[in-house]
Amino acid sequence: MKLVLSSSLLWLSYVYGGYAVALIIVARLRRIVVKASASFTPSVSVLIAARNEAADIGWKIAETLKWDYPADRLEILVASDASEDATDAIVRAFDNPRVSLTRMERRGGKGRALNQLAKRARGEILFFTDANTHIQPEMLRLMIRHLADSRVACVTGHSEHRAGADAALTTGAGVYESYEARLKSLESAIGSVLACDGAIFCLRASLYRPVSPELANDFELPLRASADGYWTIEEPAACAFERVTSSTRQEFDRRRGKRVDRSSGLRPFDERFGYPGVEELEADVSDQKKSKQKQSAPDWTEILQVE
Repeated sequence: MKLVLSSSLLWLSYVYGGYAVALIIVARLRRIVVKASASFTPSVSVLIAARNEAADIGWKIAETLKWDYPADRLEILVASDASEDATDAIVRAFDNPRVSLTRMERRGGKGRALNQLAKRARGEILFFTDANTHIQPEMLRLMIRHLADSRVACVTGHSEHRAGADAALTTGAGVYESYEARLKSLESAIGSVLACDGAIFCLRASLYRPVSPELANDFELPLRASADGYWTIEEPAACAFERVTSSTRQEFDRRRGKRVDRSSGLRPFDERFGYPGVEELEADVSDQKKSKQKQSAPDWTEILQVE
């Protein structure tokens, strides 16, 4: 028992301290230099996996269409993972050649949705983001410029969380994010970011391989790129804005998910295999309310004016 306890304590010490020290040493020995170019503007496919996102998908698409990037080199692909609300109708209402919808009749999970989108993507670069995440217009260019260096396969940004109902959660989130940011900065210095931010990262399309339902895509894809000898780096100025969850349980689950991604890349059992888990059951009432709004989707007249 003492041996098990000692081993556990040593492992925790490494995860929360030793790993950072090791990164500092390696970064001093072999820090990489990326040859970025602001004039590099390859074609980009923005991939969004959505499940009952009627409340957010409209503004998300409209916001993305306004990014500071050549319009003829940017497309948006949305996969509706058996959505039961007005998500599909809102996406179709755009009637824009740069926006396309893929409907999944059976619930498959984020990984399968992204695999479907990757098959249809025409861009040289795949940009991964979430339906409920705000990204400023200039962020794409900040990230893409690093891909002018052929040694770079993947570039990630980071998420900043807006305050919810509990100020204590906001403070806790800030401390955690500060720790994660430091680790990611050290990993980026040697071209080996272990886990990207699923709300804002991009990858060369030529390096995409179908992701496994058992693994988080923002862990599996950069890991494969590194295994192939490419660099995965962070653009520190690129950020996405999300709202901090309002309950302690939700915030704990979100943090747990991030830690799992960094340590093993495994998703929770219910997410991996598409079975309803605790999180889904707790949100069931909310989903039912969304479903009732199918026939009363918001008026997207102003949004559809986007060219």
